[in-house]
This record gives sequence, C-alpha cells and structure tokens, in this order.
Amino acid sequence: MSRTARTFLTGAPHSTQMNFEFLKPLKNTGTLKVEGRILKVRKTGKGGLATIEGVIINDRKEVAARSTSEWKVEPPSACDGT
Repeated sequence: MSRTARTFLTGAPHSTQMNFEFLKPLKNTGTLKVEGRILKVRKTGKGGLATIEGVIINDRKEVAARSTSEWKVEPPSACDGT
C-alpha cells in the first residue's frame, strides 16, 4: 500500500490508520502475489485523504489477506517548507 500511495498520490502521503483481515493461512508452498489499489481520494482543505487496499494472493489464486488504510496527503509545498 505504501508503494501504491507514493507512486500514484501527489505530495507527501502518510498512513493514519490501517485494518487487517487474515482470510486463509499463508504457507510457504508457492509464489505469493501482492496487489495494491487506490479505492477513494477525497479533497480536504489544503490536502486530501485516500483509502488504499492491499491484498495478498496465494498460489491457488485466493485472497489470503486484505488490508485497508487511510492516507493523509499533504500538498508538495507543505513538504519543502515554502
């Protein structure tokens, strides 16, 4: 989710909360796939809030774990002191 936020959100995103669901056991029996996607972006004052989801998919192509997180996005000017 961090890579998704830093790649696709402008400015300086940082997480404010995170929730996890473990749906299936993760065994070391094959390749795991990890995906992240932005579900929602909302503007607030001088920045914004984004909801991002991350999933881990096991070797049987089943979602084994899911996480959602809220990210606060500061405008770029807030990061460089201008």
